[in-house]
Amino acid sequence: TGALVLGPLMHDSAPVGCAFEDNRRWLASVTKAGVIHLWDRHTGASVNSPRPTGIASLRNLSLSRCGRYLLAYGGRYAAVLRLDALSEPASILEHERWISNACFSPEGETLATLARPSVQVWRTADLQPLTAPITAGDSALLEFSPDGDFLAYHGPALLDRRTWRITRKFPMTTHLATANFSPSGGLLAGWDWEGYLHLWDTSSGARLWPPQYLAPRISGS
Repeated sequence: TGALVLGPLMHDSAPVGCAFEDNRRWLASVTKAGVIHLWDRHTGASVNSPRPTGIASLRNLSLSRCGRYLLAYGGRYAAVLRLDALSEPASILEHERWISNACFSPEGETLATLARPSVQVWRTADLQPLTAPITAGDSALLEFSPDGDFLAYHGPALLDRRTWRITRKFPMTTHLATANFSPSGGLLAGWDWEGYLHLWDTSSGARLWPPQYLAPRISGS
């Protein structure tokens, strides 16, 4: 209807990023001063005291599907807040290069970050590294499968979460801009930087149709 369903949410400085939790209980926002806010989705009431991080480059927000963690990243930094312990300060990751993508595993126990040309995987609870940096080239792809058993990145390829080794590669001649698993995890669809749509069977790695041209440099999901 276009009707306003939630009044203005007052911030200390201009908000530069926001994200809903999957079950829509909460709305998270981050300001250009690096302050993270958490709001009740229905009332607009502040759920916690604003959490300053001291990192002005944070722009991207993501809440874990399990509802336990909030991730903010931008520039060379990522900040993780525990939503069940909001009085605790955010845990901070610093990379040598800019973080271009990051995601939680479905249950929230694992965090993957992409600071091209490398992917690295961390234990969310204490941000201890689970892998050394893994070469990922120039692709922006980073996505966990719905069951959390695999991490899609780069070529694309699937990393087995038990070993963090490549378990499957998909035929590709250019880098993907983005990709998504089907809800069952049986399919992987991706758009490349030249505007072609690709579709593969994840169990076999087989391409299910020839690349379909849509439009140049599509970057949505």
